[in-house]
Amino acid sequence: MATKDILIRTRPTGNPTIQFSGSAYSSIALEVLESGSVSFMGSSGSLFSISDSLVGSLMSVNDISGLPILEVFDTDKVVMGTYGQNTLVVTGSYIGIGTSVPAYPLHIKSSVANAATMIAIEDDNGTVIHKLGKDPSDHSSYSMYNGSGTLVNYLFTNGDSYFNGGDVIIGATSPDAKFHVHGSTGFRLTDSNQNANEYAEIRYDNAGVTNLYINSDYTNSNALINFQLAASTKMAIRGDGYVGIGTDGPAAMLHLQSTSTSWIHVENTGAAQARIKLGGNRTGVDENIGYLEGL
Repeated sequence: MATKDILIRTRPTGNPTIQFSGSAYSSIALEVLESGSVSFMGSSGSLFSISDSLVGSLMSVNDISGLPILEVFDTDKVVMGTYGQNTLVVTGSYIGIGTSVPAYPLHIKSSVANAATMIAIEDDNGTVIHKLGKDPSDHSSYSMYNGSGTLVNYLFTNGDSYFNGGDVIIGATSPDAKFHVHGSTGFRLTDSNQNANEYAEIRYDNAGVTNLYINSDYTNSNALINFQLAASTKMAIRGDGYVGIGTDGPAAMLHLQSTSTSWIHVENTGAAQARIKLGGNRTGVDENIGYLEGL
């Protein structure tokens, strides 16, 4: 059986060491440094050291080249990973990944230029279900995947975003439509540019055909509540108060237009006759001009 020795050396030069050896000569030694620190030394330098100075680096574990891959400092700071890369930094109650000075409970800084994905979260089957990333111009994005790894919801700060996982509701928890807004303050669309020929719009399409749209431009006079059927306007209410039936360009307070026989049907289902009243204010006083009354 091979002899295993522990050699204690005192040397006229250099630091005293405890040398460990087995069946083959080992270069690893426990060395007491002049500073008071204790270090395990290998052929390439210190592998592990502990300092009693209570200032600066208190303990470190080094790689084969002698560079620290785990280091503990007197400031309650612990650094792990490739030397100089701040792979994982714990300081006080803050954790930093990629940064030596975390400013938040969890602070992540990418060290790879143009990295599309900065954070990825996998489920227990190894499928990525969340990603936080950015584009080359550092605009952020957030991606959500289903259990099959298919991208379902996507948020992007400099482009299109979409939700394909189901219905969306704001202000409650049970949507009954693709987009459902619930609350006491209503629903509002605004045009932030407010330049000529620009407008906010709500549009309802059925099988690619617009049946209803509401829009408003900056001048307001041409703003429309426009009711369509099969891409044909049936009624329009303009921003100046004009109402058109059969036309989206009413030329009077009430403008009726038809390409076939035109009828105005007024019906009273009670005992009285149906009546249309004509009134005016020519003299500054409301007055009745006449009636159109059924037989």
